[in-house]
Amino acid sequence: MLNSNDIIYPPDLPVVAERERILAAIDNNQVIIIAGETGSGKTTQLPKMCLELGYGKKGLIGHTQPRRIAARSVAERIAEELKVPAGTLVGYQIRFHEQLSAKTELKLMTDGILLAEIQRDPSLKKYSAIIIDEAHERSLNIDFLLGYLKRLLPKRPDLKLIITSATIDTVKFSQHFLQAPVIEVTGRSYPVEVRYRPFHQQDEMDQDNELQQGVLNAMHEILLDGPGDVLIFLSGERDIRETSDLLLKHFSRKIQILPLYARLSVADQSKVFKTGGLRRVVLATNVAETSLTVPGICYVIDPGYARISRYSHRHKVQRLPIEKISQASANQRAGRCGRVAPGVCIRLYEEDDFNNRDEFTEPEIMRTNLASVILKMLAVGLGKIEEFPFIDMPEQSFINDGFRLLTELAAVNNDRQLTRLGRKLSQFPIDPRLSRMLLAAEQLGCLAEVLVIVSALSIQDPRERPLEYRQKADEAHVRFEDKKSDYSAILNLWNFVREQQQALSNSQFRKMCRSNFISWLRLREWQDLYKQLKGSVAELKLSINPAEANYDSIHQALLTGLLSFIGNQSERSEYNGSHNKRFHIMPGTPLFKHPPKWIMAAEIVETTKLYARRVATIEVQWLEKAAKPLLKFSHSDPYWSKKQARVLGHEKVSLYGLVIIPDRRVAWAKISPLESRKIFIEQGLVAGELTSKVEFVRHNLQLLSNIEDMEDKIRKRGILLDETTLVEFYEERLPLKVNDGQSFTAWAKTLKQVDIDHLKMSQQALLKDTTIVPQDQAFPSFLYLGDNKFALTYQFNPGKEQDGVTVSIPQAALHQLKSEPFEYLVPGLLQEKIVTMLKLLPKSLRRNFVPVPEYAQACLQSLAGEAGACYSEQSPFMTDSHSASLVSQISRQLLSMTGIRVNKEQWQAIVLPDHLKMYFRVIDQRDQVICEGNDLEKLQQNMNATAVELFDQKSKLVDKGSIDNLTSKRQASSIEQSGTIIERWETDIEEVVERTRDGLRLQLYPALALIEGHIRLVECHTPEQVQRLMPAALCELFRKVRSVDVKYLSHHLPEINRLCLMYSVIDTCDNLKEEMLIAITQESFLHDHQKIRTQKVFDDACEKGVSCLMEVANQFSRVLKQTLTLYNQIQVEFDQQVSSAQTTVEDIEQQLEWLVYPGFLLETPWEQLQYYPRYLQAIMYRLDKVKNNPGRDQMQINLVLPWQDHYYSVAELEYQTLNEELNIDRFRWMIEEYRVSLFAQHLKTAQPISDKRLAQQWKKLSA
Repeated sequence: MLNSNDIIYPPDLPVVAERERILAAIDNNQVIIIAGETGSGKTTQLPKMCLELGYGKKGLIGHTQPRRIAARSVAERIAEELKVPAGTLVGYQIRFHEQLSAKTELKLMTDGILLAEIQRDPSLKKYSAIIIDEAHERSLNIDFLLGYLKRLLPKRPDLKLIITSATIDTVKFSQHFLQAPVIEVTGRSYPVEVRYRPFHQQDEMDQDNELQQGVLNAMHEILLDGPGDVLIFLSGERDIRETSDLLLKHFSRKIQILPLYARLSVADQSKVFKTGGLRRVVLATNVAETSLTVPGICYVIDPGYARISRYSHRHKVQRLPIEKISQASANQRAGRCGRVAPGVCIRLYEEDDFNNRDEFTEPEIMRTNLASVILKMLAVGLGKIEEFPFIDMPEQSFINDGFRLLTELAAVNNDRQLTRLGRKLSQFPIDPRLSRMLLAAEQLGCLAEVLVIVSALSIQDPRERPLEYRQKADEAHVRFEDKKSDYSAILNLWNFVREQQQALSNSQFRKMCRSNFISWLRLREWQDLYKQLKGSVAELKLSINPAEANYDSIHQALLTGLLSFIGNQSERSEYNGSHNKRFHIMPGTPLFKHPPKWIMAAEIVETTKLYARRVATIEVQWLEKAAKPLLKFSHSDPYWSKKQARVLGHEKVSLYGLVIIPDRRVAWAKISPLESRKIFIEQGLVAGELTSKVEFVRHNLQLLSNIEDMEDKIRKRGILLDETTLVEFYEERLPLKVNDGQSFTAWAKTLKQVDIDHLKMSQQALLKDTTIVPQDQAFPSFLYLGDNKFALTYQFNPGKEQDGVTVSIPQAALHQLKSEPFEYLVPGLLQEKIVTMLKLLPKSLRRNFVPVPEYAQACLQSLAGEAGACYSEQSPFMTDSHSASLVSQISRQLLSMTGIRVNKEQWQAIVLPDHLKMYFRVIDQRDQVICEGNDLEKLQQNMNATAVELFDQKSKLVDKGSIDNLTSKRQASSIEQSGTIIERWETDIEEVVERTRDGLRLQLYPALALIEGHIRLVECHTPEQVQRLMPAALCELFRKVRSVDVKYLSHHLPEINRLCLMYSVIDTCDNLKEEMLIAITQESFLHDHQKIRTQKVFDDACEKGVSCLMEVANQFSRVLKQTLTLYNQIQVEFDQQVSSAQTTVEDIEQQLEWLVYPGFLLETPWEQLQYYPRYLQAIMYRLDKVKNNPGRDQMQINLVLPWQDHYYSVAELEYQTLNEELNIDRFRWMIEEYRVSLFAQHLKTAQPISDKRLAQQWKKLSA
């Protein structure tokens, strides 16, 4: 047993000199404050004084330290001074480890251990005295303990409280404890010289470089000053690495670099306590200010900065900004170098800067999230946080954010009362976020895995990364990485360690840890915490899953604690987070290189940027489930969905301002039943968007449709009552619960017939004016032409081409129709059309027909009986008078009335409104629109070019576009074909036949056509198609029937070898032979092909053709020989032309491209082909003349070019529309003759030609 005489005090410690005074103060006061400077001995000697006073006999003397390493080392030091084994009289307790016994009177511990004891023993009955050491740090735990003890002391008058610190605001602490006495103890044994050596950065970008230069300058000064180890304070690990590299570069042979920071391995930390060897330079964070005393330090370099943990109320994250330290921290740093000898502290800033800094570091409670403190207070029942006696009351915004986090975790309700779940959270010795994960994990069946992850998140990462072995460490840790989640990597590490631990001995396992850069001590701490949490889980009777859990369940459980740390990728490397945060993934994780769309993070901290640490990929749908009470829903833009028969709206879901569901469809009835009902009535019932078989709905919609048709016919809106009246009709009759198709149908099934009749509208009730109902005969539903009828519809849509009357024409009937009958529109619009036509005539004409309405009425009466005939099924429109155009009928009537003639061109000059022109809609067999417009002839032309459809006798569709004849694919047309391939003439071909197609009576025109190399009997829609198709088919049939004669011709083509040689610059010899055979056969056989419709006429034509085959062949050979000879001479002549004739050469080249090209023999009629030698002679003559007078040639070119441009424009039009009536060949050959007249007049022309004659021909074409 220890008595007071056994307690020995080192006489050289300043606190010992104040022993009597301190003993008396402890004995006479419940609270005393010891303000002792660094090195005063207060930490080790004050507990001994309490033992001397006998407080260890009355109960435990509790002595708290901020850090575990300090609690353990101080206990061992005091035990050593008292000459007792540690764990007997003097013991200690830290997390996962304690060394205590029944004999223990002095207990060293972390402040967190004492806080945990308060929950079990609120009165701290087993303690007789409590020493709160290092109170100047003002950590969250220290402030909470001091506040709690202030409340407790009046209830425990026997309890002594001693508060110690190196530097402290003694006035504030004394006042907090009712003017408690303060004893100040001087501390340094040796003086410290403070030198100010400021570095001057130009801007923030230069700060790092200037700081390193400042450190380098200070080191040079120290090395010249004298011996002794150096302690340099830096802001973080990166600064330590960069400064280490810099110093080794300049002083590698003179110094030993020793890093010191919290994440460093225990082995590396312990190196700073070993002296000897080269001069040591310790690079430390602010961990070395008070927690650790590094021996042998004679010099301190203080840049004046540190990373200070600070909670951002705006972003709701913990920041780690680099800030200027306070005067108190600067003095603490300076005190590190006066322990063993006089010291020197070099401050890399101005003395004025020091004097202007805050006196003390802001307490942690003023700069951190208070959720954990609030949870402890609520669990212990300490009342409102605003009423708790903190030394410095935190800001209300911080208190609110603490409650906000607890609300996020479902630990408190809206009244800030602890929930059942919150009480469970308070029983875990970890952060409430992590506790929430454990409770969720049990529900999701993944508690085994989440226990491992949570325990890892509560400690320092066991994976080490020594400065000198960073790359090797990274390579060793790759095996644990997971591409989707850093938490999966934790599980990989845990499983690896467990396997190795079971397979290896203790020494082998430690060696394995070292080789894989895993801290054995942190690993043991991890495992200890895992066991502790497993015990807490067992106390709460939570079940641990026996089977392995999957990724989704594990991460959904983790998500419940990290809801404010989620992010949605906005750019490649940036994320949008909650509370308008924008952050990046911290480098060092696989997800940094391959960022996913959505992530969650264990924490978001601010250093140089806002960074997310320990991240994982999540699915956005998990958030809605995990954060349901926290979500904010906004709804907009309700609309009627015809497909779903209900009103839908847009919903946006956000969590803490982060949109997680930007837009999804929701049933509006759940959002606003009344608004949903109103839209349902407006869109579903009144607008007819509801597909329903309910009797009154169908009746009402048909009635509304009929009235709308009336408005279209009479071209007047407003005869129907407004929509509001219709809506009110249903609102008065439908129950409130009906707001969509489903509820409507269910309600309608309960109706009786009397109710149904009550819900039916009447036409009389819906019309504003019942006198303007249009007559059916004025606006018929069908137009009858011959045996066929065509549906008519009406639109009142001014400004649109479809305005007026639309006729639907089946595709099969399109080419059977003429435009004249449609000019008469319908009887109800005909008078308006005639009036408008007269009013639009030029004034010089119009004045002869005044008053216009009377003349229009007279014209209409002249058409009476005929104008309406085509709208009656009994009197189909087939009269001769109506085969004439409307303008001709009106012109005849006006002429008879006034003697004034209105010609066709004058009528064509007027432009009628769209509603006074028939609109045509061409439909297929499924009533789908193929094409439409108000010009019937243009539609027919377009269908000639684009709608090539072939049918067999059963009306089955064959290939589109499969017509291939011997002249041109441009001759493809809409035809109907038989299934028979014709090898010889079999039967006479009628000129016209009648067929029924899809209920239509059609006139078709039989013909032979060459289709895919075979001759077939086809039926065309127009005679023009017959003229295009027959020649090629007849020619092919002639070649089949007279194959012997054709074969002979092919072997005896005149001068073919010479012709082939000359033709080689154009095409192949084989193609030339084939083209000559076809051209000769056509010219011999097809002189009068229009008459070939019987076998006799065909046979006669064959005989006549065979008789002249060789004669025609000789003619072709002669012309072709002359043409090719001149063509080749022209090509040689081109090379001899001077540059001034370049325009002439280009014009001739273009001319030749239209005359001579592969296939020109087939596409050039014989009557024009025989003129080719003259055309080419004219070119040769022109080339000769241009050498002497290029200017004259240019003038003549200018005369030709306008006509040539006209031709190109119309030729393109013909190609696109296959206009049967647009024959421009004559115009083309007139241009060739015009060229001869201009450039070689002496060669004469085949016909009279002049600029005037060309203009006349062009006028005919353009008309």
